[in-house]
Amino acid sequence: MNKRKFLYNTSAVLIIFSINKVLGFFRESLIAAGYGASVSSDAFYFALSITSLLFIVTGAFSNIMKPIIIKIQNEKGIKEGEEFFSSLINFITILLVMACVLLAIFAKQIITVFGYGFTAEKIQLTVILFRISLISSFSVCLSSIYASYFDCRKMFVSSAFDAYFFNIITISFLFLFANSDNIITFAYVYAAGEFFRIIYFNIILLKKRFHHNLRTTGFHDREVRHTGKMALPLLAGNLSGLFNTMIDRILASTLKIGSISALNYADKLTSIFTGLFLTAIMKVVFPSLAETSLVDQTEYKRKTSQILNFTLFLALPVVTAFIVFARKLVIVIYEHGAFTSSDTTVVSEIVIIYSIAMFFSSLNLTMGKFFYINKQTKIILISGLIGFVVNVTFNLILIRPYQQNGLAIATLISSFLRTLFMFYIMVFRNKSLDLAYNLKSFLKSLLSTAVMISGAFLMSRLIDSYMFSGKVMHEILGMMVIAFTGAVIYAGIQYLLKSEELNYFLPKRWKNLKG
Repeated sequence: MNKRKFLYNTSAVLIIFSINKVLGFFRESLIAAGYGASVSSDAFYFALSITSLLFIVTGAFSNIMKPIIIKIQNEKGIKEGEEFFSSLINFITILLVMACVLLAIFAKQIITVFGYGFTAEKIQLTVILFRISLISSFSVCLSSIYASYFDCRKMFVSSAFDAYFFNIITISFLFLFANSDNIITFAYVYAAGEFFRIIYFNIILLKKRFHHNLRTTGFHDREVRHTGKMALPLLAGNLSGLFNTMIDRILASTLKIGSISALNYADKLTSIFTGLFLTAIMKVVFPSLAETSLVDQTEYKRKTSQILNFTLFLALPVVTAFIVFARKLVIVIYEHGAFTSSDTTVVSEIVIIYSIAMFFSSLNLTMGKFFYINKQTKIILISGLIGFVVNVTFNLILIRPYQQNGLAIATLISSFLRTLFMFYIMVFRNKSLDLAYNLKSFLKSLLSTAVMISGAFLMSRLIDSYMFSGKVMHEILGMMVIAFTGAVIYAGIQYLLKSEELNYFLPKRWKNLKG
């Protein structure tokens, strides 16, 4: 793994993703301020979670189509790749339109069944939002296919910019007009913002003189059939993941008002690590890892352990910081307008639980990529099924005594057991890891995290006592100081311990000897 290339590519992707994440958090903060944890926000997020069923189809296709298109482009040329993509996007569009029409027709029955804890008035509102949200989900699904094609053409920056326009459109409305009485209007604006992604992608393709053929061969096309067959195991795995989220929201509908929104706010906050850092890193390192697996198994094993160490190096301090400073984070991001201090208490408790789950989900994401490279998609499927069964079982056991926290704990247990399963396969069946090397790196990260969090906590107490506490901007500035302090301490301890992972962030003249 070339350090300079790794840093350049990862930094470019991280910058784009980071700005998107900041805008996304600002959007969520405005939603919380405008709608709080209320009937309106519950109905909105519930509708979005149910329509996310559409992601099952495109989630699998967007991953599988990349190597197929790249192969076509390399063997037959860009034009042949365009022809295949045109046929595939037409076929998927037809499937999505049929699914959306069917779901819209039976919207009331679907919401009545899934939202069985809702009142009649809340069901009526959710049905309206559900039909509008179908436009949003349709747009996101197609956008993911377009983005995958852009990646195949190495148009990474262009594929990342679609979210900017969506965020600008929704943020503008929320900033000017958000209130609890216009959630339906906001849903239309949200859907329009998502649909603009498709318009944006097509504008870029037109500038690239892409010729879109409206013909579709569907499964009569050999390559489309091959793509569909390869997507099936991943499709089933995605299905179990989406069902987990849906069941959490369905069961939360039986709890007090605001429970669905609280779970959503906590999930948005804790997904920042996997959605930002790991996604950017995996986007850069896994193509080279896949190439290495074909030619040198010894080097592949070393790189596999190295990437797992890198995940631990990043995940341990982030997860620990989220646990210790959960309430501060929720206050800074969400506690404005309609979002009250009691909402902060509820959401921060879920954030702590989800943060621990985030550690295991980070490992799951990393190890899942290894199985994908090894073409062991059945392992991913089995892991997803384990997660689904465990999550549902513990949801039913824990929801009554622990309410929404019980649903979060079930997610944590499910993620932990999935991690154990995949780790067992990697170590004892695939023999893909150097355990001594991994353990050594883990202990370094653990020690550095313990020192880091102690220093950050002391800085937090100092800030609360003498400096920035009290106002929103002061709280934000205080969190920035705490984060900077923690990062410096963590990097310093890792440097003293001669961490190999830290070397990727250091100038050559400061580079440690390998640990």
